Amino acid sequence: MSALLRVLAGLIGWAAGFSILYGLHGIACARGWSAVDVGLLDLQRLVLGLAWLGGVAAIAVWTLVTWRTPPGAMPLLDRLALGSAIAGLFAMIVSGVPIVMTDPCRGDSAPGTVAGAGCCEKTQPTLSVPRAADAPGKVLPVHFPADSVDHD
Repeated sequence: MSALLRVLAGLIGWAAGFSILYGLHGIACARGWSAVDVGLLDLQRLVLGLAWLGGVAAIAVWTLVTWRTPPGAMPLLDRLALGSAIAGLFAMIVSGVPIVMTDPCRGDSAPGTVAGAGCCEKTQPTLSVPRAADAPGKVLPVHFPADSVDHD
């Protein structure tokens, strides 16, 4: 059983880290942590960033330990454990990238998203779709009015 746990430890570490990030993200959005400034960051990015870095550090340590462990009686399991650790480390790094690249609670922060579709919005966005009968043969734009969403 310990050999199986060692082989899966990298991916289990990623799953645990991802679950922690996911749970903290929901709590942070619901509690409005993005509105609380802590130095140059808001509280939400600070907490999520620290949780992400903690997960990356834990899996990186496991990867290093697995890398430096001399081959045992079952070299295939040793290679699988290292592969799992590397995959878990890569997955944990990728899982945290949205923390630094987007505004976590707002759907309108990333290009191509619908304004107001984030987790913390109180109202649903409205679409303004022109009728094709108003301008036959023309391509009509779809407008997403910014004032249709309450951002408070």
